[in-house]
Amino acid sequence: MLWSSQVGSPPTCRLKLQLTPTSSASAPSWITAGKRPASSEDSPQGPACVRCTWHPDGAHVLTGSDDGCVAVWSAHDGAKLAQLSVASVTDEADSEVYGLQVLSRESLLAVACSDTVQQWDLLSGRQTAHTKLRAHESGVAFGGSHRNPNATAYVFSLASRGRVLVAALSDGTCRLLDAQTCKELATLDAHVQRGTPAFACALSPTSTLLATTGGDGCVLLWDMRMLGSGPLSERSGHTQAVHGVCFASAGALGAPVDAGELLVTGGSDCTLRIHETALGVAAASSGSASSGSASSGSASGGAASGGAASGGAAS
Repeated sequence: MLWSSQVGSPPTCRLKLQLTPTSSASAPSWITAGKRPASSEDSPQGPACVRCTWHPDGAHVLTGSDDGCVAVWSAHDGAKLAQLSVASVTDEADSEVYGLQVLSRESLLAVACSDTVQQWDLLSGRQTAHTKLRAHESGVAFGGSHRNPNATAYVFSLASRGRVLVAALSDGTCRLLDAQTCKELATLDAHVQRGTPAFACALSPTSTLLATTGGDGCVLLWDMRMLGSGPLSERSGHTQAVHGVCFASAGALGAPVDAGELLVTGGSDCTLRIHETALGVAAASSGSASSGSASSGSASGGAASGGAASGGAAS
């Protein structure tokens, strides 16, 4: 680990998007003041925003809320431009949208709602693909029997590159899907073996690395060319669940350029950590691997090496 920072009080917000219930005709408010509202009375209560991501065009922001809706906003003035209701295709009462992943610069969007992964065309507002993910037979029953009596495997995070779409699930698995059809291709069960949910995942934009995170604070690095051998290595440092992960260039983070690609993680322990990934690549070349495996379909022995999953995840 290169660096760690304790997160203190939330920073002041420059742009605030106010979500309103789907039944409300009122427009979202946009606040540009350099301070947060003085009290909750200043902002009408609406659905909670549980996921937010930029569109690749840099002009739009997409949000997912706990009422099963996805909204498209203008990054310029905060205006809501469109809204999709994605909860109607799920069988679960819980309809939080925890995963949003833009699949193309034009219009395709992958959405994770409850235990489903859906593909939507933002231009037409139509769903183009959909799959329901069943819980792993040995998976974690997230929330316990009282909160999750059906042991539903909720999709907490999505990541994509080329034809490969990766989903991190509450049962501890990470699923590989075809980004064009949402067809399930493979299952990674390393976090299941640890008895913890998988909270987040990220695919490197420049290498063959996949990162997944768990509820025990672990961060696992995988090589998409050899998933059947298990994770390459583990990054530690967090003392609680890791809910956020992304790859970043060393230059973008102000680190020496020769540090190569870095991994940024954020956890419930209120820390942000920056990790080197070069050791993971070195481990791949030396053939070392830890426990955990890839199963199901064509993924055993390298999910990104053939068929629909070859999509450039390793290119």
